[in-house]
Amino acid sequence: ISDEEHREFYKFISHSLDDPLFKVHFVADAPIDIRSLLYVPSTHLEKYGLGRMEPGVSLYSRKVLISHKEKQIVPDFLRFVRGVVDSPDLPLSISRESMQDSALLSKLRSVITKKVLRHLDEQSRKDAEKYAQFYAEFGTFLKEGVCTEPALKQDLAKLVRFDSSRGDMVSLAEYTSRMPEDQSDIFFLIAPSRSAAMASPYFESFKEKDVEVLFGYQPIDDMCMKQLGEYDGKKLVSCESASVSSSSEDSADLSPALASFFRNHLPDNVTQVRASTRLVSSPAVITGHESASMRRLAQFVSVQRGGDGAMPLSQHKLEVNPNHPIVKTLEQAIETEPKAAELVVKQLYDNALIAAGLLDDPRSMLPRIDDLLQL
Repeated sequence: ISDEEHREFYKFISHSLDDPLFKVHFVADAPIDIRSLLYVPSTHLEKYGLGRMEPGVSLYSRKVLISHKEKQIVPDFLRFVRGVVDSPDLPLSISRESMQDSALLSKLRSVITKKVLRHLDEQSRKDAEKYAQFYAEFGTFLKEGVCTEPALKQDLAKLVRFDSSRGDMVSLAEYTSRMPEDQSDIFFLIAPSRSAAMASPYFESFKEKDVEVLFGYQPIDDMCMKQLGEYDGKKLVSCESASVSSSSEDSADLSPALASFFRNHLPDNVTQVRASTRLVSSPAVITGHESASMRRLAQFVSVQRGGDGAMPLSQHKLEVNPNHPIVKTLEQAIETEPKAAELVVKQLYDNALIAAGLLDDPRSMLPRIDDLLQL
């Protein structure tokens, strides 16, 4: 079959104008007899908000159509795949006996899914540029698969890519291959954009020690990392985690008076105020907190169910950088200008909440900022 015939057939079955990026043409006789011709499109319309894509693989038995756009042939995250599958092992009445033949369909689904994922893995190593084009369009689908298909997450872990602090899109395998011997974890950071990630206080110590960090910019990136948990025996650890510390060892202690002043003027859900061992150029940071992307997702669900989306903050800790000029000045001000010091403490806390993505309404800071400007 020529490439031109493949293109014409793809456009005929998919009703699309684009050319396919990849084609998967295979025949198998175990564990089930299959003849399959599948295509990966060049683009999709779901990214434009035009609704969820319908499955695109039709099921045949002995060249007789059983089901058009059958939902059970491939997992939902592969709904962008287009093509046809013919299996003589399937009875012609399977569409009316789907419950009785669920084991047969399950085998069919397993074989096709693994074949598609294996083909994508091969293409990622064979033609990195073409795979990058595919991933730019369909990377979110693969991350969705990590979150929704636990049995396939190790296969999908080979396919997902993330932006690196060193400036390129990398696989988890590439990241681990260039890890120093003394680094045992894979570090990641979720932020709205690359510039926000690079400027994040959670990235400061990693940047100082030249530790590579993977960046994610969407809520699904956070879900994907948490679902994966580890790769190649190495844990995936968020830079925001309270257990991550990579800063210099000569940090100063926080004086008891200043720590007490912070605690007296912060909400009750701040369970601890302590000197930071991670900060380099920022005055304060929140640790031990809930994921900002998961919090936004919970708020969205609340609104969809008729709520107002308001959610109290969970318990967390505040780490303060004793070497920062603002903190040094603040320690003197708690005796001479306690009112101004109180305003600064609350502003530092809100700044830390913003950096963590946990401040729901920044407008709440405006009266305090006005008071600070009048000092």
